[in-house]
Amino acid sequence: MDWPVRTGAVPEAAAHYQHRTVADRLDRDLHNFGTVILRQVLSGTGGVGKTQLAAHHARTLRAITDPHHRVDLLIWANAATRTGITTAYAHAARQLYTTVPDDAEDAAQLLLAWLCDPNQHQGRRWLIVWDDLADPAAVQNLWPPHDQPCGRMLATTRRRDHTLTTQGRHLLDVGVYTPAEARAFLTGALDEAGIAHTDTELDALAHALGHLPLALGQAVPYMAELGLDCNGYLEVFHDRINTLREVFPDWDSDTPLAATWDLSLERADTFQPQGVARPLMGLIALLDSEGIPLPVLTAPPARDYLTAIRDKTAHTAGEPKRTPPGCQNIRCAPRWPRWPG
Repeated sequence: MDWPVRTGAVPEAAAHYQHRTVADRLDRDLHNFGTVILRQVLSGTGGVGKTQLAAHHARTLRAITDPHHRVDLLIWANAATRTGITTAYAHAARQLYTTVPDDAEDAAQLLLAWLCDPNQHQGRRWLIVWDDLADPAAVQNLWPPHDQPCGRMLATTRRRDHTLTTQGRHLLDVGVYTPAEARAFLTGALDEAGIAHTDTELDALAHALGHLPLALGQAVPYMAELGLDCNGYLEVFHDRINTLREVFPDWDSDTPLAATWDLSLERADTFQPQGVARPLMGLIALLDSEGIPLPVLTAPPARDYLTAIRDKTAHTAGEPKRTPPGCQNIRCAPRWPRWPG
């Protein structure tokens, strides 16, 4: 048996990854093996950076190479569905055992048996990460044991179910950047892009975008591509917000993310092949968010659809429209691929 064992793709650090105080608390709770907090749940709305926090923690432990302190088993699972977890467990089980059931559910239980049995794991350290837990009730019998001091569990979710605070689980709220964190992120990103700014301008931009990490992360490359400073971006941002309010007057809340998404897609549509970004996102929004094989998007039916939509858009480009391009897809944004963090 070759150690360490790694299963699943831990996301790489997002551009200009910003250290956060909540990360320090997470590290304190999970880093020292042998303490009482064995299951940590990061809860927060979309775009606040839960996945990046979990990935940063996993990468930190993965980088430890000392056999006496390293994590010997690291599993990163897409927890949007039960299948995502059982598939990751089954893959790990096949690296631990010579004979493993073909059925992923059975193989997953074999992995859980290994985690629960000191005679099998022999005190080896393990970390299991569930990213984007969607339905806690559907995975009750898949949680790793909470009575093994050599193990750690970390989950990210938008849920706040009571069950996420029982049986050794500890809920940690993840919010948006603090004003200081947002300013630090923008300072580093805009300095690298060569965009002049003042602290007052940074604070105004961060405030307008709700200090949301994902929205700020989308604004920076847009500014760099078009050479906009903070005031220039705020001008187009507020204009897009007003347009969206006109198009969707019944929206309960007009989030900054809707505007940053739409601006970014508008820019992406100018790249070759032009006019493909929006319809491609619309297509992706209809598919399983757990994972989309590339051939699905490059197969003839998909290519024909994208070509037809692009040609139709080009043909009607001069006609007046009430709905700005892509707004019909904004309601699908939660299903779109998530930027890390």
